[in-house]
Amino acid sequence: PLDMRKMSEPYSNDKISCLAVYPVSYYTPLHIAVLRNKPHMVQMLVGHGAKIDKRDRVHESSPLDLASEEADRLSCLCMLLDLGADVNAKDKNGKTALLHALACSDGLTVNNTENIQLLLERGTLLHI
Repeated sequence: PLDMRKMSEPYSNDKISCLAVYPVSYYTPLHIAVLRNKPHMVQMLVGHGAKIDKRDRVHESSPLDLASEEADRLSCLCMLLDLGADVNAKDKNGKTALLHALACSDGLTVNNTENIQLLLERGTLLHI
């Protein structure tokens, strides 16, 4: 089985000691399920009490923010919304999931238009 505690410990070798913050140490299992695009794992974790709107310790991103950013995470985005994630929650910079989705375009092409459409359909406010 996967030992999350062991994965989050800094590693060292003969020459260096790495004290950087590893994603596994600041993301919750729900964040990781979203990043790996596992909607059934998202459903199971929330069903077992994972806090759906919990923000990570470094960026203060929610699982919904992460799901909104990539087109291939549409199934996780849909699952989180179906399970009651707050579509209008803001991160520490005041960005909602919609702004996270829009920020992931390259300025010319928006690759996650379905994510943006879903967020709008689910009640994202445009003026908050």
